Amino acid sequence: MLQFPAFMTQYQLSTRIIPTSFLLPSQWPQPQNEELLLAMEESDFEEKIKLKLL
Repeated sequence: MLQFPAFMTQYQLSTRIIPTSFLLPSQWPQPQNEELLLAMEESDFEEKIKLKLL
């Protein structure tokens, strides 16, 4: 694994292509913890399964 400064200089350009604000807009609801996030993803997955079975 590269040390931090070397890692930053090697991947500096790629980190500028897509800003974090584009990937994670502040207006998106932020889950309180990983358990809540997992529950939300699980319910979305279950809904998709139900739609496929219809």
